[in-house]
Amino acid sequence: MFRKVTLLLYSQEYSLNLSNVDADFSVGLRHNSDVFFEINFWSYYKKFGENKTLIYIKDFIKNNEVDYVFVRISGFSLSVKTFKEIGKDVFLTMLFHDSIYFFDIYKYYAQIADLVIDADPMFINSFRILNIKAINMIIFDKEKYKNLMIPEDSKNIDVSFVGVAKDVRAKYIDRILNESINLKCFGSDFPGGYITFDKMIDIFNHSKINLSLGGLNNLCLEQRFEKIKKRNRHTKSRPWEIAMCGGFVLTEYMDGIEDFFDIGKEIDVYFSEEEMIEKINFYLKNPAIREEMAKNAHERAVNNYDCRVGLKRVFAIIADTKKTVKIAYLDRGFLEEFIYFKIKYFVYFFSKARILPATEEVKNIFLNFKYISIFRISYLGFLDIKKYFSKLIK
Repeated sequence: MFRKVTLLLYSQEYSLNLSNVDADFSVGLRHNSDVFFEINFWSYYKKFGENKTLIYIKDFIKNNEVDYVFVRISGFSLSVKTFKEIGKDVFLTMLFHDSIYFFDIYKYYAQIADLVIDADPMFINSFRILNIKAINMIIFDKEKYKNLMIPEDSKNIDVSFVGVAKDVRAKYIDRILNESINLKCFGSDFPGGYITFDKMIDIFNHSKINLSLGGLNNLCLEQRFEKIKKRNRHTKSRPWEIAMCGGFVLTEYMDGIEDFFDIGKEIDVYFSEEEMIEKINFYLKNPAIREEMAKNAHERAVNNYDCRVGLKRVFAIIADTKKTVKIAYLDRGFLEEFIYFKIKYFVYFFSKARILPATEEVKNIFLNFKYISIFRISYLGFLDIKKYFSKLIK
């Protein structure tokens, strides 16, 4: 009898109680597999280096007869060559998130995947142009995002925003406050700082209007290299999270969101500051319309965007997809940044007295010496140091 044996390789710590895409994929994969395993490959790499990590994963796949490997990558990770080796005898699916920041990295890793899943629909054609099979999927765990069934007259927040407020977002927040609208903001840029996942769910449920703002976090490299990137808008997960909880969603328009929700019947969108203010005032004065739309959006979200339903669709797609020989092309820009990453982890291993992985990184750096860029090392090193001291100050 055929057994579906699945392995999730993830690259950061997560908790099932936190807002985290890895955790939700884990729940969906476990539900749709006969046998399910997960490995924090990043934690293993930081202890033992890349070669031992590859050997460990390959042995694990063989010993447990794994059929499907799902890899969650965020920014730079193990080498493309290592992931190609991992995917030799299994169906390899790569999970990408925040491609607005990392597409120029992801596209190189994606070349050796049998299937790519990206949470942002705007990047699917970018992968397909490169002859990479890619699908869009936005999923969450409906059992984690709870609808507390709060009556309208018990909702004590007129308008809420949960997130980071930089650049464009800060401008929109100031505009709302200047209109004397009762807006409450939560997150690292506001008094009280970070909030817990349970607190976020409580806010979604107790808000009459849950606001989703566009724009990028100004700490990302995208904006630092090119100012025009400040115009970027991309698909954010917040409307889905709010809808899962039964909250009313008012979001800045994101390209393609009408393919996921019925605008005007389930959620609403705005295209400008003026329209945002106008719609906030309208929905505060029309609770019946707002509550009906929130109910409709909640039904759509739990029925279509739950992780169990989504991963069932993924396995159906995999069943119709044939493995092919993968060829990976690596360009100088990618390799220059990857070597900076290797230099950084040589320093990390050396500082921890982990001689074997440190020696391994020296070898990698030496073999790719021609890709060492003083500009990239200086620039990226400056950003890392600045980020480190910013955390110390906080």
